[in-house]
Amino acid sequence: ESNDESLLTRLNPIIASNKAIINDFLAIEVPSTAVNVHLDLLNSFSKTLSSLEMASQAFNDPISGLIGKIYLSKSVMDFQTALQNMSMFLK
Repeated sequence: ESNDESLLTRLNPIIASNKAIINDFLAIEVPSTAVNVHLDLLNSFSKTLSSLEMASQAFNDPISGLIGKIYLSKSVMDFQTALQNMSMFLK
């Protein structure tokens, strides 16, 4: 563990990337047969973004930081599940 607040700035490019991915996903026209897998992926990115934003506030709001860290683990698992579902859909 470190008390170096600047370490959290490493999350900024990841947060920015997630925002861009979410915007891209929102702009995609999806066939009706793929809506559910598309939404699963979109929702997993949204949960990840929310978790990262909360975690990035750890020094200003330790409770939010801790909750963000906990939610991040869950959102990563949701993302893996969404990817598996997308892979199965594309087969």
